[in-house]
Amino acid sequence: MCAAGTGLGGELSDDKKLRERVPLSFSFEWFDEVSSTNDVARQLAESGAAEGTVVVSKSQTAGRGRHSRRWFSPEGGLYFTLILRPQSPAAKAQLLAIAGALAVADAIELATLTSPQLKWPNDIYLLGEKVGGILTETQVSGEFVKLALLGIGVNVQRPDALVPGSLQQGAVWLSDIGRTAPDTKELLTAVLGSFTAWYQRLQSSDFATMRDAYNRRDLLIGKDLEVETRDGVVVGRSKGIDSRGALLVSDVSGATIAVTEGEVCSWS
Repeated sequence: MCAAGTGLGGELSDDKKLRERVPLSFSFEWFDEVSSTNDVARQLAESGAAEGTVVVSKSQTAGRGRHSRRWFSPEGGLYFTLILRPQSPAAKAQLLAIAGALAVADAIELATLTSPQLKWPNDIYLLGEKVGGILTETQVSGEFVKLALLGIGVNVQRPDALVPGSLQQGAVWLSDIGRTAPDTKELLTAVLGSFTAWYQRLQSSDFATMRDAYNRRDLLIGKDLEVETRDGVVVGRSKGIDSRGALLVSDVSGATIAVTEGEVCSWS
């Protein structure tokens, strides 16, 4: 068993249709160390920082994942948060994390010539072990996402002497794949480049393309699993995600359940 978690149409105006054709314009805030890039990004966003502002730090003292779990963040990894002001439907908010995960997987594949897989709702896996994660924090106004902080952490250079014993298992670093780890700034550039394309698909309501791309990388698809939700444990076989980013589970009766919020506790 594990703790419950989180998972996240409408017509586009002429202004929105015009905006969707414009790629994100990035500006950067660089730090040697912060408590959490999401915390810094939130402060900047509340002070009016523009969409496309990227907060990058060499290390984090209080990096976190979902449910405030600690994200081990020593120097040598890639840790950043992207400020977004998407005005996208709140019902599709989970697709922001999906776009982020796809972008990280694209960048890792380019850097390592390996094929990462994605574990719903926000993890990136490589060779069967976790290499990265996404933490999306949103502010919703009415039916739309007003602000989104897309936090991304990737294990790049393995810090053998520093990794706590409890974190050694189930994790992998990009430096484990080849002789040298990718340069973190080059990896950041690749992630942002890919994310721009996925974000434009999200803004233009091309949800089906995102769904299909995710399902091609899906670690869980076709596997038996248990998902803990606020309403109890869902048991069944994964059928991938739908166009909202919900996890589709076929239960013992053959019915398909769309899980929008939850935590996959086990799979086989």
